[in-house]
Amino acid sequence: MILVCKSCGFLFERTARPVNCPDCGKTRIEYADIHEKITYLKRKEEGIGLPKEKQSVKPSHRRSHL
Repeated sequence: MILVCKSCGFLFERTARPVNCPDCGKTRIEYADIHEKITYLKRKEEGIGLPKEKQSVKPSHRRSHL
């Protein structure tokens, strides 16, 4: 299920509804509405908001200056 913290706006996915927001710790957790679900799924697909180890690594095209 996709949930949203109504205090900080954090979108996240869990199998069970938590008591506290994993981001801010507040208790205003609700089920995400359709727009929030779409936002979450787009971010998940693009790797936005995921822990660094789960983000896809894209090679840098910038030249380093020595």
